[in-house]
Amino acid sequence: MIDKSLSNHAATFNGVAIYSGYSFESLVAISKEDISKFAMLLQDENPLHHDEIYANASRFGGIIASGPHIMSLFTSMVASHFSKLCPMVGTHFEFDFLLPVRSGDSLTMCWTISALDLSKLYKIPIKLNGTVGSSRGVVIKGMGEILLFPSNNS
Repeated sequence: MIDKSLSNHAATFNGVAIYSGYSFESLVAISKEDISKFAMLLQDENPLHHDEIYANASRFGGIIASGPHIMSLFTSMVASHFSKLCPMVGTHFEFDFLLPVRSGDSLTMCWTISALDLSKLYKIPIKLNGTVGSSRGVVIKGMGEILLFPSNNS
């Protein structure tokens, strides 16, 4: 249940308080097999995602993940996280790709609420900023916008 007694700066859903500055993260290991499988599902035939000999000879020095692969993991963690609190939808996401994601990378994906509007408790717009990091540094910066649809039962 949403706690409507809170100020305009925070709300509680099922015992979880959300507010500007609230963050959550996920750790994800990226394998060569996952990269190839995801690219094939998208019909992405770029040899950088499948052909080790080709990828090793490239400027990347090995197999790299496709952009949609990492974006999917990054955005789905938002849906997975907030849908446990109440119904929600994503409305807008943007990404800057700073470094390639290589097979064998362990990624730390983190989203932080930068703004939320609690003026209408039946539809709560939230803005997020996020990063995906590896041992080599930040590989992706992102921003997103979602809508929460709390009910009296959320």
